[in-house]
Amino acid sequence: MAQPAFWRTLFRTKPIEAYQKESQQSGLKRALGRWSLVSLGIGAIIGGGIFTLTGVAAKNYAGPALALSFVIAGV
Repeated sequence: MAQPAFWRTLFRTKPIEAYQKESQQSGLKRALGRWSLVSLGIGAIIGGGIFTLTGVAAKNYAGPALALSFVIAGV
């Protein structure tokens, strides 16, 4: 009974004019400068390194309570 309405809702389309109108209205402005982007990059590199080193140390030196030690460290 309700299946044709479901399929119509699932496969409905939007006119291209609506997408064009939405793309022209941008509420965002450029706020990140050069130093902000450099800081984000450095933070991502350091953060990735921390997680990589933790995994290497866990592989080489961990015992059976590895999951418990991560839970305690997270608290």
